[in-house]
This record gives sequence, C-alpha cells and structure tokens, in this order.
Amino acid sequence: LVNWTKWNGPHLIQPSEPWDATYAHKPWVLKHEGVVYHYYCAVGNEGRVIALATSKDLRAATAAQAR
Repeated sequence: LVNWTKWNGPHLIQPSEPWDATYAHKPWVLKHEGVVYHYYCAVGNEGRVIALATSKDLRAATAAQAR
C-alpha cells in the first residue's frame, strides 16, 4: 500500500442498523454448518455493542444485536 487514491464516489458501506449508525469496525467472519456469522464491533447513539449478522447465501443477511 504505497500509492493511495482518494475515493470521491458514493459510500460503499452504509450503516444498516441503529447500533452501527456511527461506525463499525474489527470484523470477524466464520462459517459453521452452512451459516456465515459476521461479528463486528459497532457504535451507535446508545453506545458500543458486539453485533452479529448471519447469512446462508452471502447475499441476504439477518442482523441481530448482542449486548
């Protein structure tokens, strides 16, 4: 990563839930018995949480909040 170009296009990732409205970081993804689990640290108006999104096809995800 030597040469960087500033991206001036639309946002590639948008907040999807109230708990990640401010930002999300430190993702971790694992697959178990055909389900993909995407854990991440999320920050929203109510504070910080560990969030989880699951998917079977990697196209549609179901979000669930964990505190």
